[in-house]
Amino acid sequence: MVELRTLRNKKAVEEKGLVGQIKNQGTVLETLKRDKNVQKQALQEFERNQKTMLALIKKLEEKRKKELEEAKKKKSAPKGKIKTTPSTVMAAVGPKCMPLQGDIISEYGSHEHPVLHIMTKNLGIEIRGKRGNPIKAAAKGKVVMVTEIDGRGPSVIIEHEGGIYSVYGHLNSIRVKEGMEVRNCEEIGEVGDLASLNGIKLYFQISEGTRTLDPLQWLKTK
Repeated sequence: MVELRTLRNKKAVEEKGLVGQIKNQGTVLETLKRDKNVQKQALQEFERNQKTMLALIKKLEEKRKKELEEAKKKKSAPKGKIKTTPSTVMAAVGPKCMPLQGDIISEYGSHEHPVLHIMTKNLGIEIRGKRGNPIKAAAKGKVVMVTEIDGRGPSVIIEHEGGIYSVYGHLNSIRVKEGMEVRNCEEIGEVGDLASLNGIKLYFQISEGTRTLDPLQWLKTK
């Protein structure tokens, strides 16, 4: 198991954003309820973090396409690579696995934010967990990033065939490294509450190229 201090200092993670400024999560929630300025700051932080997440996936997708183009020019494209189209992407990934069993506390798309209580557009979903619960890879693939993401905390991003990316955030421990191949349902870490405003949870996102998908609908496809 990779200790998070090898990824970055835990204190530094916790001191980013509102969670770090107010320190205690219970105090954060109470402050959000009564302080309009803090609510505004939280919304701005949420929107900024969304843009950061989209930019990160865009960068990974550009890198993937560049590598495919270079391989094509050399007439030695990697085996198993499938052209990214809506008709082939879903079949390319193979069997899928729910990364964490728990209540869905934040759904994909436009919904009321569970903490801010205003309409926001969610790029992924949030699943309630208990400390120590294992997080599993949603499908076979390759770990392309292990990092700390603003608003998501310590995170893992896995690339699957067909230009599909799965994102796992708010991890308390991480068991994989960049470049590792993972199997469907393989444990990649444990759920936590780093960078979370509302307790222990998993942030789970699916993107097809730079376009986000509803993770729950994607998990149902074969």
